Amino acid sequence: RAKGVYEKEGYLFVCKESEVMDSVEYGMEMIGKRRGLKWMEGGNMYSKLRKSIVAKGLVVGFEEVGRDKGVRRFMEKGVKVVNKHIDIF
Repeated sequence: RAKGVYEKEGYLFVCKESEVMDSVEYGMEMIGKRRGLKWMEGGNMYSKLRKSIVAKGLVVGFEEVGRDKGVRRFMEKGVKVVNKHIDIF
């Protein structure tokens, strides 16, 4: 087991009761107005961010060891895409 090298993933609480929509305003908040993120959405974003960071490391590594210029350019484009994804998260 790593001793403090890796950070722990977020812990998600499971709700024991379900929410029931009892007013039109609640539904309109989900469709139109801004609303806070639900726990599952936040967990998914965290997971996708971690995957993007790992992907960036792999692509940068492959870019550095690539011998063909076409492959290196392709990997460079991949790094730009991953950086864009990380900026979004």
